[in-house]
Amino acid sequence: YVAVQSLAKLVSKPLSSITTAQKLELKQWALQMLFDTEEQQPFVTSELCRQCGLITKLCWFETDDMDQHPFRTVMTDAMRFVDAGGERLQRGVQLLHFQVTEMNKPDNIQGLAKHRKVMLVLKGEAGRDGAGERRAAKGGGGRSKTNTKKKKAQLFKTA
Repeated sequence: YVAVQSLAKLVSKPLSSITTAQKLELKQWALQMLFDTEEQQPFVTSELCRQCGLITKLCWFETDDMDQHPFRTVMTDAMRFVDAGGERLQRGVQLLHFQVTEMNKPDNIQGLAKHRKVMLVLKGEAGRDGAGERRAAKGGGGRSKTNTKKKKAQLFKTA
């Protein structure tokens, strides 16, 4: 528990010297601990989920050596737990819960404009993955692209 909190503080420092690869390794370690450990105290599980959410939020725009966004695998990570079933299913739902909670929570680490930008990208990707495809299959519907662009432009002007 203390180790997880210390790692979260280290990752959340604005001028941290931790590389993208090291942050990704920390996230993968936390996910592996959640997946492999059969019996965990609830507070440890919560802290590991919270750490994954925090790292994902803070590193959302970081890219790896191949110019990919390795921290944008929220659904893939959670589905691994859901597919395993049992206790892991519950942890997968908890992982998603903490991810959404962390993404919705403004912090003092990033500016408000960057927080909004992360939220818009997350919302856009979630829409493409699920609801947007369902609307398209039903024959369209939803907002026009120009209306959405205007709202996004207004949002960034206020930031």
